[in-house]
Amino acid sequence: MSGRTITANSNDAFSSIFAIGELLTISAYYKSLPGSGWGSIGVDFFDSSWNEIDENFVSLPPNSGFERVTFNSTPPTGTVYASMWMCGGDMVMDEFEAR
Repeated sequence: MSGRTITANSNDAFSSIFAIGELLTISAYYKSLPGSGWGSIGVDFFDSSWNEIDENFVSLPPNSGFERVTFNSTPPTGTVYASMWMCGGDMVMDEFEAR
């Protein structure tokens, strides 16, 4: 996605600014809060009717300080929208981005 900017729409998703089959790099810094268990960060891919057609995610182990997590995903054929997400235990995320 070199040279392109990702912008969010009202659904907190980015759309039609990446190429199908082009590698997408997702990254963020995260920190687990005391007593937190597991967590994960991911990206879902949707068609033009917002039907989910694929998902990619990584698990985040508990930690005590901010750590960067990065993973790659490739939008499959038919992707029009993509939505980044995080879930799991009590965590703080910063600089959540896709390139």
